[in-house]
Amino acid sequence: MRLKAILPLAALALGACMLGPNYQRPELAVPEGYRDSLATDSILAKDSSFANLPWWDVFQDTTLQRLVRVALEQNLDRRLATERISEASSLLRITKADQYPWVTAGAGVSRQQLSKEAIKALPDSSRRYTLFEGGVGLSYELDLFGRLRRATERDRAILLATEEAQRTVTMLLVAAVAQSYFDLRAADLQLDVSRRTAESRRQYVEIARLRFEGGVTGEIDYRQAQSEYERTRGFVVDFEEQIALIENALSVLLGHAPAAVPRGEAISGQLLPPAVPEGLPSALLDRRPDLRSAEQQLAAATADIGVAKAQLYPQISLTGLLGLQSRDLSTFANSSAVAWNVAANLVQPIFQGGRNKANVKAAESRMRQQLISYEGTVLNAFREVDDALTQFRLAADRRAVVDSQVVYNRIVLQLAEVRYEGGVSQYLEVLDAQRNLLDTEISAVDAKRRQMAALVAVYRSLGGGWEVEEPTAEASAPPQ
Repeated sequence: MRLKAILPLAALALGACMLGPNYQRPELAVPEGYRDSLATDSILAKDSSFANLPWWDVFQDTTLQRLVRVALEQNLDRRLATERISEASSLLRITKADQYPWVTAGAGVSRQQLSKEAIKALPDSSRRYTLFEGGVGLSYELDLFGRLRRATERDRAILLATEEAQRTVTMLLVAAVAQSYFDLRAADLQLDVSRRTAESRRQYVEIARLRFEGGVTGEIDYRQAQSEYERTRGFVVDFEEQIALIENALSVLLGHAPAAVPRGEAISGQLLPPAVPEGLPSALLDRRPDLRSAEQQLAAATADIGVAKAQLYPQISLTGLLGLQSRDLSTFANSSAVAWNVAANLVQPIFQGGRNKANVKAAESRMRQQLISYEGTVLNAFREVDDALTQFRLAADRRAVVDSQVVYNRIVLQLAEVRYEGGVSQYLEVLDAQRNLLDTEISAVDAKRRQMAALVAVYRSLGGGWEVEEPTAEASAPPQ
C-alpha cells in the first residue's frame, strides 16, 4: 500500500511542469550580406564560406603548420580551457544527481545509559545497554516545480558555453600563431633589406671619402654619406630587436620559454587564396564559437530564472529507512530485529523578507544582461567580418602601389647617381633618393605582411580555425 501511494507522487514529479521561461534564440536583425562583400553573386559563393576550410589548408607553409600543431598541444591557455570543460562537466553531473533518489547504507554500534530520572522504574541493568544498528536509507525530492531540472538545464548550458569557449581559444590561438609567424617573416625580410642597404651605404661612404680627400667634392657630401649609413644601421638594430620580441611572444604561444623559432617560406612566397567567399551572415551565428558560447550563457541565465521561481513554491521530499536494530548481536539477524520508517516532508516559504522574490528579479535581470551582452557580441562579430573584408580587399591595392613606388624609386636613385657623378646635381639629390628607396622597400615588405594579416583576420572573424587534427608525435614535438 505504501509503495502504491508513493508511485503516483513520483510519476507526478516526473511529469510536473517547470517554472520559468524556456530558452529560445532571440530574434536579431541579421544583414542579408556583408557591407564589403568579396563573394560573387553565385549561390555557391553565398552558401560556402572561407571559414569552412581547415586551418592547414589555409596556411600552407609546413613550418607554420608545425608551429600551430605544437601550440594546440602545449599552449597554456588552451590547456586551461580544456580543464574548465572537465570542471563544468563534473558540476553538471553533481547537479543532475539531485534529480535521482539517494540511497545510503550504514551500520553502527553504540553503548548508552538512560538516567534514573528519565525512567525510574527500570533497574540499572535495563538502563544500560548496547545497540547494534544497520540498514539502507533512501531520500528523494519530488521536483514538482522543476527546480532541479532547471538547475540541470542551466549547468548543461554552462558546459556547452565552456566547450565553445575552448573552441574560441583554439580559433584565436591558430590566428595568433599565424599572425606572429607572418610578422616574424616580414621582420626577417626587412632586416635583410636593411643589412643589404647598410652594406651599400658603407661602400658609398668609402667612395665619398675618397672623393672628398681627392678634392672632387666638399666635406658635406662625405658627412652626409656617413649620416645616411648610420641611419640605415639604426634600421638594422630596430629589426633585430623586433625579431627577438616576436620570437619571445611566439614561444609563449607555443607553450615554452623564449627561444629561437624555426622559419619556413619567406613572407614574399606566402600563398594567398584565389578567392575568400564569406558565406551568409546568418550562418555566422552558428559558425563562430564565441557567439555560440555567448548564446549558451544566455540560455543558462534563462534557466536560472526557473530555479529562482521554484524557490517560491513548496519543496517535497520523501525519506525511508529499512534496517535492523538489536541490543544483542546474536539476535541482530532475526526477523524481530527489522525496523523501518517512511516519511514525507514539505517545506513552504512563508516569510523571508522578500528574499525569494528578489532572487527572481535578480535572475531576470541577469538574463537581460546576458541578452544585451549576446547582442553586443553578435554586432561586434559582424563589424569584425566587415573590417577584415575591407582590409583584405584593399591590401592588394596597397601592395601594388608600394611595389610600384619601389620600382620608380630605384630608377630615381640610378638617375640621381648619374647626375651627381656627372656634376649636374648635388649629393643631396642622391641622398633623398636613397632614403626614399629604403623606406619604400621596407614599406613593400610591410604591405605583404598586412596582406597576410588581413587574410588571418578574415579567416578568424568568419569563425574558422578551431578544427583540430590528431597530433602526431613529430607534430607535438618542441620546435628546433
